[in-house]
Amino acid sequence: MSRVSQTWTEHTLDICGTSLQVFKGGTGETLLLLHDEMGHPGPMNFHESLAKQYRLQIPVHPGFGKSKRLDWIMNMRDLANWYLNALEE
Repeated sequence: MSRVSQTWTEHTLDICGTSLQVFKGGTGETLLLLHDEMGHPGPMNFHESLAKQYRLQIPVHPGFGKSKRLDWIMNMRDLANWYLNALEE
């Protein structure tokens, strides 16, 4: 997939014990998108399509991109538990 030229904002949030990089774009109801094990390559064409209907929140998992690593996250269960706490916070 190719990259898009639409403007996206990038923020860094201090949340649940780490600094988290988050991409935002679009309008409408919020949609949380999580990237795969390869990391977030930046906004793609399908993000632009989704952004026509939704306000996208795309966090970059701890240890990926500019998000700081949390040493205690060793598997998907740990990451899922971290996200549950982060979403609540």
